[in-house]
Amino acid sequence: MPAPERKRQREALRRRMQKTQDLKPGLYEKWISATSPATTFDFLKCWLLDPTMATMQVETHFVQQAESKSKSKFIELPLNELEELYKTEEDRKWLMEKVVAKQCGTPHPQDPENGRRRIYKVFKCIERSEGQTKIVGTNLKGSVNVADNKACRQAVVDHLTAQQATFTEPAPAASTAKPKPKVNKVKKALTAEEQRHKDFEKGLKWIDGMASKARATAQRLSESGIAHQEALTSALGDVFARASNLSQQLNKMIFEQKPFDETEMCMHDEWTDMQDWETRVTEAETIIVAKERREAAEKRKLEGKSKAKSKAKKKTEADVKQEPSTPSLATLADWPADQES
Repeated sequence: MPAPERKRQREALRRRMQKTQDLKPGLYEKWISATSPATTFDFLKCWLLDPTMATMQVETHFVQQAESKSKSKFIELPLNELEELYKTEEDRKWLMEKVVAKQCGTPHPQDPENGRRRIYKVFKCIERSEGQTKIVGTNLKGSVNVADNKACRQAVVDHLTAQQATFTEPAPAASTAKPKPKVNKVKKALTAEEQRHKDFEKGLKWIDGMASKARATAQRLSESGIAHQEALTSALGDVFARASNLSQQLNKMIFEQKPFDETEMCMHDEWTDMQDWETRVTEAETIIVAKERREAAEKRKLEGKSKAKSKAKKKTEADVKQEPSTPSLATLADWPADQES
């Protein structure tokens, strides 16, 4: 079917579906939910079979799916409490070699200087869940009631055959060049492990970007001339130093071929501090933007006053040029006698 004719038929179908009062139950809802090309094409085929849509039916089908999920759970405890859980010599050795030695640890909020109160993450268990999901869907079906007459049946066959032939006809080409076939690329679904690596790479880029952003913001704040911002500039320097150190530490662990779980956990341990970095940089940017807006407003105000003053000056000069000149006394004395009053 040529493209213009197909477009005309689709528009006619759309107008027909807007008349909901004489449609069968569920047919309009099926039309609203038809968003993919395949489902809209099903409607178009049924529409060509029966423009009245009296024989179109919406059939329900059920799909049952089985799914299995697993979730790893970790606990974060201070070192002294972990030593209470791992009391044997073998457990203590495992704790020090596999957990404490391979994690940066998080300072205790109430005692950050105490090394025995430093918080570490330890695997606890894996939770598995299995279940079944039932999904209800609908299929579209169209049919034509043909009378018990040979000539009528033959006419329907000829009509459908002609329509099938027009569907296979290529659309008229505007030029002799052959259009390139469209390739629908299907996105590959990532596994859980691939998603973890992708999130880790995104976190690395965020840390590097935060260091650069803190340095650039500190430079703008210093050049802006805003007074009493030494503490904020120092905080931005601290953000730059910590972000740079964390980036170097993570890259070092990668090049030393440390286990990915260990490298990922090192990044997660700094997550709370990383959120604080963004808050400090945003605060500095807000101060700089506010000053730039004030300066822009003052500049517009001065320009407005200058334009008004220039306009008034030009108006005064124009008025002076339009005033008639008053003759002097010497000029009056030289006038002829017949011009004197």
